[in-house]
Amino acid sequence: MSSVATGVAGRRSPAHRRARGSRSPSNSRRVLGTFETAMHLSATLNINPWPRPTPEAHRPQSDYAERFWLPVIGPSSLWLLRWVQRELEDRRREGQYVPFTVGSDELALRIGLGAGTARQSPLRRSLMRLETFELGRRLDESVVEFRTTMPSVSTRQLERMPVELRREHRAWCAASSAGAGAGVGTGRGWSASTLAP
Repeated sequence: MSSVATGVAGRRSPAHRRARGSRSPSNSRRVLGTFETAMHLSATLNINPWPRPTPEAHRPQSDYAERFWLPVIGPSSLWLLRWVQRELEDRRREGQYVPFTVGSDELALRIGLGAGTARQSPLRRSLMRLETFELGRRLDESVVEFRTTMPSVSTRQLERMPVELRREHRAWCAASSAGAGAGVGTGRGWSASTLAP
């Protein structure tokens, strides 16, 4: 006979169902790379730079980000990262980024998203997508860190892109390695001829 406690007609008891339903946070369902239950946002956000070294760094405003990161994170997340990076640059003092605060609704409206911080709000989905790809991270409900530069897209991310876009990326890598793509990572020096076959 099974050792599992059962109720009427062989059904498992409520106690057993509760035991099976209690899962640790590490096993809970994730939404776009972050825990659904943990992604609460305060009405005011403290924005900080994420001090993380980035190999082959590309600024969010760069052509590289628009060409190759846009298909990965989507337009809302890219615009969010670009807006934050520009604001941090404007507040830079003696070579150091200065954190700042902004209202959640104001931030959403500034980049063309609807106000609100509900689970399915555009701002929250954009932030969660940045967390998925380690371009941003939430330290608590009111503190968010953003990377000021982006790495090159991974091989796995490239495999999900259209064939033509993968060809463009190979051309960019070849031009960069040869020295012809100087400044590409910062949004300068990338012309159509750089990507010509």
